[in-house]
Amino acid sequence: MDAFGFHRGVALVTALVVSPVALAQSDFRRGDTNTDGVVDARDVFLPNFFPFDVPPPCRDAFDVNDDGQENITDPVYLLGYLFLGQPEPPPPGPHTPGPDPTEDSLDCVSYDPKPPPARGGFRFDLDVCPIEIVDAPDTPPQGEVAITLAIDEPSHPGAQGWALGVSVGGQLDLLDATIDGTAGKDLLSAGFEKTELIDPSIDGGGAPQGPGAVSTVVLSFTQPVTLRGEGEVAILRLRVGAPPGIFPAGSVAIVDGLRGSGQPVTNTVFLGLAGEPDSRRPELGGCDEVALIIVDPPFDTHIPGDCNQDGRLDISDAICVLGVLFLGVPERLPCGDGTAADSGNIELLDWHGDGRVDITDPIGTLRFLTLAGPAHHRVPPGANPFECVPIENACPRVEGCF
Repeated sequence: MDAFGFHRGVALVTALVVSPVALAQSDFRRGDTNTDGVVDARDVFLPNFFPFDVPPPCRDAFDVNDDGQENITDPVYLLGYLFLGQPEPPPPGPHTPGPDPTEDSLDCVSYDPKPPPARGGFRFDLDVCPIEIVDAPDTPPQGEVAITLAIDEPSHPGAQGWALGVSVGGQLDLLDATIDGTAGKDLLSAGFEKTELIDPSIDGGGAPQGPGAVSTVVLSFTQPVTLRGEGEVAILRLRVGAPPGIFPAGSVAIVDGLRGSGQPVTNTVFLGLAGEPDSRRPELGGCDEVALIIVDPPFDTHIPGDCNQDGRLDISDAICVLGVLFLGVPERLPCGDGTAADSGNIELLDWHGDGRVDITDPIGTLRFLTLAGPAHHRVPPGANPFECVPIENACPRVEGCF
């Protein structure tokens, strides 16, 4: 065969191999796996969805890191871009459709963005409304509220993850956000979690977003871990507060578009349906313009100086304090953590009001009982020094005191 014939044969073979991919290549947004025209949380399809029962029409969109493969690294890359501020997916990128500049075995037969179908069955909401704020001494008024995921489809395999944004408004301060103490924390295993308070000064195009938090959880990349069953489960806990001396009115709402370290968050539930990638846009709840309830911290009442908590004040109480301070018997004082530094023990046993429990306090008790010395400093003038007064609720309730 002459040189011309050889090169013509190579060209023919090359055309047969390459042309099917080339002819089937449509412009696309990398990462837009649900083909709705936007790369956001609803595009995070988890690795148990690969390989597909039926290949999607634009497999290139699933190749988020452009390595020519569909595997666990793709949703991990997309999560990093969306929620951790990491680089956006390679060209053509997540914003403007374009061709794939990399030759690989994946194709994009068609890319025709359409809004996803409206599908319910899930709701983000608050566990309580209104919120109780405890106005405790020497601390700013604070309270706690949980964000819940309500599942109305008991036969559904369940939520494998979620992304949510919570906005706090009015005179209410958002002090902390965490998944500790929630079902998500209990089930998290080899997955992904990012929860953070947002920068309230970030302007998303209309105005500063204000205080709030964003949280994204994928329970596992390696196991079929899901929230199952009908009902509500807590997935995020918020600690809220109010300025001292202000009767607050505020709001807590679950909203789209809040931005933490990464891109604006779209409220989403990721679902574990093997072979059928799916995510849902849940209904969004909250407490709008709710007047928060300020409540006093609960107190029990005790006889000042009653160290052994037997409901009366006598010489045994002085012996109790001396024993704890110098003999280690009993092993602990009655309130809080059992130490002389605990605020409840100071309030109960600090006879002179000097802010500590020491040897002067049992001496004060003995002087009062035997030498007509001064009563405990917590006893109001003219009151009976053997009657109960309010003490921090870290002390156990004493029979006869209410």
